[in-house]
Amino acid sequence: MMLNCDARDPAYFGEHKIEDSPDGRFEAMALFAAAYISALNTKSAFEKSVAEELQNRIFKTFDQGLRELGVGDMAVGKRIRKLAESFYGRVISYGECFATNSQTKLTAKIALNVFGRKDTVGFDEALMQKSMSAFERICALEFIT
Repeated sequence: MMLNCDARDPAYFGEHKIEDSPDGRFEAMALFAAAYISALNTKSAFEKSVAEELQNRIFKTFDQGLRELGVGDMAVGKRIRKLAESFYGRVISYGECFATNSQTKLTAKIALNVFGRKDTVGFDEALMQKSMSAFERICALEFIT
């Protein structure tokens, strides 16, 4: 799946980059999922249903990942609910940036959400550029229904 390749690109993880941890992976997945979901939602009902299925699969993966980390059955639901709030907040926030092609705002949102920074001084824009490119790539696709 292209989304997973984008979100797990080793170039974005490491020292002075996204932390290679469950939280860091979540942030990368949320960013690129927002690009894909936002792009799919600009299209027909079929593509919107693809976006919905993508979200369902992402949350199945989150559920499985939490269980693999040892989170008990009773706590998984609560953790998924918190992840969902964060995830959908980011999808909406990033989606607004993708829809308006606002690279400056997207850079600021990535700096805040992914790196916990309020400033973008010295910020490596590669992550913003790659996510914007993913949005444009999905928008350019023609789906056969």
